[in-house]
Amino acid sequence: MQIRPITIEDIDQFIALWNRVYEEGEYLRSPAPERSKVTNVLTRVEKESIPQFVAIDEQYLVGSVEIFPASMCGYEGGEFIHTGILGIHIDHQYRNQGLGKQLLATAIQRGWDYGFDTIVLNVYKHNLPAIALYEQFSFKHCGELGVVTLANGKQVMSQKMELKRGYQRER
Repeated sequence: MQIRPITIEDIDQFIALWNRVYEEGEYLRSPAPERSKVTNVLTRVEKESIPQFVAIDEQYLVGSVEIFPASMCGYEGGEFIHTGILGIHIDHQYRNQGLGKQLLATAIQRGWDYGFDTIVLNVYKHNLPAIALYEQFSFKHCGELGVVTLANGKQVMSQKMELKRGYQRER
C-alpha cells in the first residue's frame, strides 16, 4: 500500500472512489462534482501543495484524504483564516484495516506544516467507526450541525469535530 500526494493523473480513479462511497448511501450527501470542477481543484492542490493524499493498492486508488483551506470550502476570514477542512473516503473493502489511521496521520502532519492552526470535519453521528478514529487523534466534538438526508433517504444528524494544533495526543 502506497500513500502519496494526489496528482491530476488520479482524477478518474478519485472520482470513481468518491462515487462508490456515495453509492453506499451512508456517508456522503452528493456524488463527485463534475470532472471539470475536480480538475480545477486538483490543479490548485498540486500547484499550492495543499494536503491531499491517496492510498494506492497496486494500481487501484482505494482511499483519499484532504485538508482544504476553509476558503476553498466557502468559509472566509475571521476564525477560518488558518483552518483546514478535512474529508476522507475509503473504499468499503479497505475499511477497518488501519488505512484511515495512516491517511489521517499523513494529512494532519502535512496540515500543520501547511500552516493550519485548526482542522475541522463534519461526521454523521451514526458513523461510529469514523468518530472513534477521529477521537484517537484528539478531535473534539463541537456540536451538532443539523439533520441531513443521505442518498439512501435516511435522515441523520451531522456533527462537527475539530483538532487544534498542539492538542493531538500520541496514537
